[in-house]
Amino acid sequence: KTFAGTMATSRLGVNTIERIITRMRFIWNETAAVDVGIDGTIELCRPDTGEALNRILQVQSKATMGRFPGETDEGFEWPCEPRDVDHWMGGNMPVILVVSRTHPQGEEAYWVDVKRYFADPARRRASRVRFRKAEDRFDERCAEALMELGAPASDGLYLDPAPIPEQLVSNLLRIERYAPTIFVADTPFRKEDALWADFRERGLDPGSEWILWE
Repeated sequence: KTFAGTMATSRLGVNTIERIITRMRFIWNETAAVDVGIDGTIELCRPDTGEALNRILQVQSKATMGRFPGETDEGFEWPCEPRDVDHWMGGNMPVILVVSRTHPQGEEAYWVDVKRYFADPARRRASRVRFRKAEDRFDERCAEALMELGAPASDGLYLDPAPIPEQLVSNLLRIERYAPTIFVADTPFRKEDALWADFRERGLDPGSEWILWE
């Protein structure tokens, strides 16, 4: 037996997806035994802590080592089997289609939200996805879009912004000495402005080393 042709290309496609998902700090789980249209799942994680969120996206991988069908500098079209489209649309999870290519210069991948794309009846009848290379690139920059796809608005999930490192400089001063005696007195005044006014009327200057408390 040999490992080449379609089988090798398929594995390269799945491996490309796994590498990209791992760089996003999400969890990739490949479909194990029976694959009937879904090659794996992505479990989303919080970008700041890495906490797994139990937000699952299903992934269908398609791959090639040559030119994409109908490829131009701007994009290409990928034909889909109508039964595959029916399978993706019939599930209860978000599904993304990732089309990738491996070549001597490296690898590239593009993606689409299947349920949103094929919600258009005309597109569903055509069973073809038109990818735009500039807008549909699948890489680490897609992490936020995947988070939005996996978190329904009705759930109210809020994720803090990713932390930004910064340097903090303390403005604390060392106490070299302190007064050995503290004087405490009662006063009917409740605001410092009124107390200062009373000081001025009496011709007093108590300085600033005091505090009006409670």
